[in-house]
Amino acid sequence: MTTIHRFLGRLLAVAAMLALGAPCPAARVGDVRLGRHEGFVRCVIETDSKPSFSTRNTSGADGTVAVDLRNVTSAPATVSMPEDTGFVTDHKIELFRDQSQFRLYLRTKGQVRIETMTLANPWRLVVDLHEDFAAAAAPPAILSDGFRPRVIVVDPGHGGKHRGGIGKVDGRQITEAEVSLPVAFELERLLAADPMFVPVLTRRRDEYVGLRERTRIAEQANGNLFLSIHYNAGPPSSGSSARGMEFWIWSPKEVDSVATKYLLRLDNEEGSDTTITGSSSSARSVLSRMLLDSLEEQALESKRLASSQERAFLTDSYFKGDYRGIKDGRFKVLENYNMPSVLVEVAFLSHPAEARLSVQKEFQRRVARHMYNGIVDYYMRTDEGFRAARTNPRAAFAGK
Repeated sequence: MTTIHRFLGRLLAVAAMLALGAPCPAARVGDVRLGRHEGFVRCVIETDSKPSFSTRNTSGADGTVAVDLRNVTSAPATVSMPEDTGFVTDHKIELFRDQSQFRLYLRTKGQVRIETMTLANPWRLVVDLHEDFAAAAAPPAILSDGFRPRVIVVDPGHGGKHRGGIGKVDGRQITEAEVSLPVAFELERLLAADPMFVPVLTRRRDEYVGLRERTRIAEQANGNLFLSIHYNAGPPSSGSSARGMEFWIWSPKEVDSVATKYLLRLDNEEGSDTTITGSSSSARSVLSRMLLDSLEEQALESKRLASSQERAFLTDSYFKGDYRGIKDGRFKVLENYNMPSVLVEVAFLSHPAEARLSVQKEFQRRVARHMYNGIVDYYMRTDEGFRAARTNPRAAFAGK
């Protein structure tokens, strides 16, 4: 039985406990508006109290996204929207007074992925709709020997309003969001050329994708492995002396290093709330323990993946020279119950020499090649089916 199956079994055992939470107060829906942004469409629903809501995404089947708010007493009849809302083509509002339920339908041109958050002062529900790059990826084909390619989720760190670490090259500012994307594209190219893999990227442009949404993309793509690409930056107190690469896996333990706290603040910058709400204190305690157990089980496999990445990079004298090791910390993007997950800090943008390297195409290709080799090494060591298919000439990668 796999880790996720054990986790789901435990989750079902306490599902009834989660229904014991206190109901939200009655709400009135105020303004409902749509806006088009770079790479996504945002829907904002304003309410006069904290909204209790659910979403249903059937955009892949019938081009519809539904947003339900419960315990609603009144709502507007129309949505404020610009003339052009991109891939969102229509909308419809329904208010079921007998059930105190508000429902907003959004019609889309194709499959989308959604991300939600609630904001206060005033209370509002924000629903972001992104073009679904995971769905656009080619589905894993079964090779002639019955092997199903492994789905590799490549996660370029930061993007959009979250820039991550900052450095300078020839007087120009460069950011982590900027330099992680070309490495992801090069790794995608290597993986796509290998019949053993299907790559999925969590973003393909300079846009904001929330930390929880990145994990959700990986799950929806039925990912087998998650590799997050980042660049480091030292705290101002350390100046520009810190350099070298390091790997991170998830851990529940608190950190006491100033540098590590600074890094966690950079890479967890969206500050998403991980609190389990709407349930009794006993249910929250049980579920939190279950989630922690599952994460700890998956962290063991993540350590094996990090070790394979380490072996690949340390064949290169440059990375071996200032190597900083495999570390663990509370990175939200690595809170993944379904697959081994590793965050790679390639270099320090705060170090002038490493910042200059980070924008060079040849260096980006070099990094991607080591990541690819580390992925192959991990599966050759841990996956009997992969190993058997890899040694079969029909499934071998000619360019390896």
